[in-house]
Amino acid sequence: MLQGYYDDGLFIHGFIRSHGKLSAFDYLRASNTYAFGIDDEGRIVGFYQVGGLSGGHGYELVDGNFTAIDVPDASATYASGINAAGDICGSFLDSRGNCMDLFYTTEAFKRSTIPIP
Repeated sequence: MLQGYYDDGLFIHGFIRSHGKLSAFDYLRASNTYAFGIDDEGRIVGFYQVGGLSGGHGYELVDGNFTAIDVPDASATYASGINAAGDICGSFLDSRGNCMDLFYTTEAFKRSTIPIP
């Protein structure tokens, strides 16, 4: 399986290629949907934007169903990878605009104390 995103000249769409078939997808009401990570089960993570190119919300896509991933009090959340256990890594912008790394499990967000340069 392969995931990614493409620009059609107006919007950005996520895609997955599986068993030789290419399928595009978009988060509901999103202007842009980026796909950055996929695990062996086909769970996809990435981020989407509504109405422009600023900010962002993380997501997990499983069996055609999206789940939003937003760090509390963050101005943006970006999911970029997922492992076989379903743990998600990425980054977020805190309320001051500092980029911080993120590790998300089904139980809780775990934030680093080291800003990303």
